Amino acid sequence: MTKEELIGIIKNKKSAPFLFLGSGFTKHYLNTPTWEELLSRFASKHINAYYTSLGTYDLSVIASEIAKEENKSFWDLPNDNKFKQSFQDKAISTSSVLKYKIATFLKELTHNSIPEKYTEELELLKTINIDGIITTNWDDLIEILLPKLTKYVGQEELIFSSVLNIGEIYKVHGCVYQPETMVLTKEDYNGFNDKNTYLAAKLITIFIEHPIVFIGYSINDSNIKEILSSIVKCAYSGGYPFSISGDIRSVPS
Repeated sequence: MTKEELIGIIKNKKSAPFLFLGSGFTKHYLNTPTWEELLSRFASKHINAYYTSLGTYDLSVIASEIAKEENKSFWDLPNDNKFKQSFQDKAISTSSVLKYKIATFLKELTHNSIPEKYTEELELLKTINIDGIITTNWDDLIEILLPKLTKYVGQEELIFSSVLNIGEIYKVHGCVYQPETMVLTKEDYNGFNDKNTYLAAKLITIFIEHPIVFIGYSINDSNIKEILSSIVKCAYSGGYPFSISGDIRSVPS
């Protein structure tokens, strides 16, 4: 799809566009680590060792294993350890410790690492005319840029809330400020996929009434494939004409 074709689609729609942001968006501005690199920061051994021992390249499975290791290390800490004392009431699942550490790392990265060379570009981004944002990103870069938008975190909050579909951010994979909502492990993804139909039903109006601009995704991204597949099924079952076209590519770094 050319730039002119995209502009034409947006102009012909009565509603302003929604942005659908992926990890490439944040990586472009902050050079955030890939999912593999992020897990490597908290792994007890080289990431290749997990591929071999677990017999899979599925990073959500590897995240589950690293989460178990982090959880064991946490509970093995002496009882007078300050981190253990402050966090043990929040460690409500096997993945709580890993999610907390990842969330802390990403928050620090977002608040300390926006390069000056992108200042003008980001200031321009703040002025764009959009109706809302859907994102699978955990970080809070977009909330920093667009603080007036109302934020809904996780599938359940979005599914059970009365959303307006205007002036809102839907963080469907969770947020660093609510680490337990972060979709990280294999168990998290299984739970997310189980509810995808309900999420799709909530998002279908947006996809029908608004042009959707994908930024920072590859069309081969399994996360986006699952969500789009559920939305398309929901559209067809509801009798809505619906198609997805164009070449969705990651934002270049």
